[in-house]
Amino acid sequence: MNNKVFYTSLILILFIWNIVSLSSNYTLQTKLKNEWTEQSKETENSSTYVLGSLETTIQWLAKDTVSSVVNIIIRKDIQIYKSDPFWFFLEPSWVYKKEVWWWSWFFVTKDGYIITNKHVVNDDDAEYIIMTNDGKEYIWKVIAVDPVTDLAVMKAYTFDNKAIESTPLKITTSENNTIGSIVLAIWNALAEFQNTVTFWIISGLNRSIEAWSEYSWDIEQLSGLIQTDAAINPWNSGWPLLNLKWEVIGINTAVANANGIGFAIPISEKEIQYILESIKKYWEIKRVSLWIRYIELNESTKGTTESNFKQWLLILPNKGILKGSIAEKAWLKWGDIILSINNTEIKNASDLKQILKQKIPGDTIKIQVWKYLEKEIKDVVVRL
Repeated sequence: MNNKVFYTSLILILFIWNIVSLSSNYTLQTKLKNEWTEQSKETENSSTYVLGSLETTIQWLAKDTVSSVVNIIIRKDIQIYKSDPFWFFLEPSWVYKKEVWWWSWFFVTKDGYIITNKHVVNDDDAEYIIMTNDGKEYIWKVIAVDPVTDLAVMKAYTFDNKAIESTPLKITTSENNTIGSIVLAIWNALAEFQNTVTFWIISGLNRSIEAWSEYSWDIEQLSGLIQTDAAINPWNSGWPLLNLKWEVIGINTAVANANGIGFAIPISEKEIQYILESIKKYWEIKRVSLWIRYIELNESTKGTTESNFKQWLLILPNKGILKGSIAEKAWLKWGDIILSINNTEIKNASDLKQILKQKIPGDTIKIQVWKYLEKEIKDVVVRL
């Protein structure tokens, strides 16, 4: 009897405990479900807010910058020939002017100065007309071309050679770009649709490419470029690449033979100011140089030194250092090997040129060199 009562009580206790457990689990699941639902709503609202904010930023950016982006109409004389019915003989008949392409450039000053690519202004047989967003047309003159980068400075005038008033774009003060940053491109799509606005991200930095000009077919090595996925089509150079702060961070210079890959030359306010000041002072763009002669060390040339370095720059003897140059004043000597500049490794001539083209006269750099005479590594501070 006692055993029966004991088992009955035990079963009753287990039954009650099970009910309480189920009730607790249900309450917990309901609470978690409600919390998840609220969190999902908050995430959805947050995502909607972020996307809405991004959309608004892009809309305002596009609206405020298109007036500073100009279209360049390229016109050329086209020769027409007449022939006999069988096309055995051709004879020049007449010449007519035709629009062959459109570019996009942008103002950097209030008095009509424009920064663009030098490879798009080297056709002496073409006529270039500037057209602003409001349909006004101007002529322009080449003021200077950059000796080390694919940049040129132009200035717009009225047809009676008077200065114009223009709205410049703001140039970034930062020289540090980040992969994944959202950027905006304003350009002339298919040489037909003016001030097309596209956006996406910076997809790569410090890219090096071999670019060719569709006019002169010249080939140029370009380095330190920004790679972007913002949609553009080939033969569009000179348009601005902007960040979401309304600042120009680069000038488009090339498009790869693949969809969604474009390259821009990075620029900064400091560099543009120096370029303009250099033009006003010297009537040209002066760039810094160490004024040294060197060779690239590799497997075939490493035996010319007593060091074990294989991929650096060796300063040559016999006028390897120009007399009175910056390098001589910094006590660089023939036989020295340049290892790095500002802690950036220098393995070839391209690395050296890339660093120096980002500097202007007056800047200071730290060069790490292996000293031939002392047989040791030293840091040398050079004022450019």
